[in-house]
Amino acid sequence: MDYILVDYPFLTIKDGKREIKIEESIISYLKKRATEHLFSLDGYFQAVKKVFPFKSCLPIYFSNRLLLFPVFGFRREKNYLVNYFAIRGVEDSFGKTKIYFENEYIIVDKGIKEVKIIIQKTEAILEYIKKVK
Repeated sequence: MDYILVDYPFLTIKDGKREIKIEESIISYLKKRATEHLFSLDGYFQAVKKVFPFKSCLPIYFSNRLLLFPVFGFRREKNYLVNYFAIRGVEDSFGKTKIYFENEYIIVDKGIKEVKIIIQKTEAILEYIKKVK
């Protein structure tokens, strides 16, 4: 999976050239995915908040191929959840951020500095998981 586009009430899941559109809230979708990976989304968020000083845009580690981070808060009606492992690059694009994947890119309405902070949070969680495994 490259990313999920949240455009309430729909989710568009992009995986390379494949695109799946479903009518479901992002929280409901993430809870189902968490259960598939044998953990509770609420419990995960509580644990992350105990270990890290993060308050918002919490990355979610599912597996060594899927680590999603939201560009904006989860409750926002239009949002992207990006798979950290699918990113090929990021760059500034006139005050917005262009995120590159293998076959395409997206432009998010958030500055590069803010996106890099979210990526740093994601990398911190990844390093923590590598240490405890």
